[in-house]
Amino acid sequence: MKVVVDTNVLASGTLKTDTPPGMILQMILDGRLEAVISIQMAAEYMDVLIRPAFGFSPDSARKLVSSMAPSADWVDAPGLELDLPDPDDRIFIECALAGRAECIVTGNKRHFPAGACHGIPVLSPAEFLDAFKRGAER
Repeated sequence: MKVVVDTNVLASGTLKTDTPPGMILQMILDGRLEAVISIQMAAEYMDVLIRPAFGFSPDSARKLVSSMAPSADWVDAPGLELDLPDPDDRIFIECALAGRAECIVTGNKRHFPAGACHGIPVLSPAEFLDAFKRGAER
């Protein structure tokens, strides 16, 4: 299953591994999920992870992002004109479209209005895990 993971999910997942974001991160690292990533997203991941609140050194942040690479689908995401509450989130929609992701997983659903997402479902980490579990039970 191909997913785009917002930075807040990645950052939360690194801090608390026993939470839905942590479980999603582990699923990516285990290769059970295919993260769709662009260079712009990787830069965003790095920028956020090295903030003092998260305590990652640049080297540790690089290692985390690199550890996602084996199961990732790296895409070249063209820029789109999107009206979003947080314009920095545009890269996630662009990436999801370019990589044909099945959903965007974020802790900030309000930043991704349905009309701007071109039909791509936007799920919270808990909603994603519920949907994934239902799909696995079929």
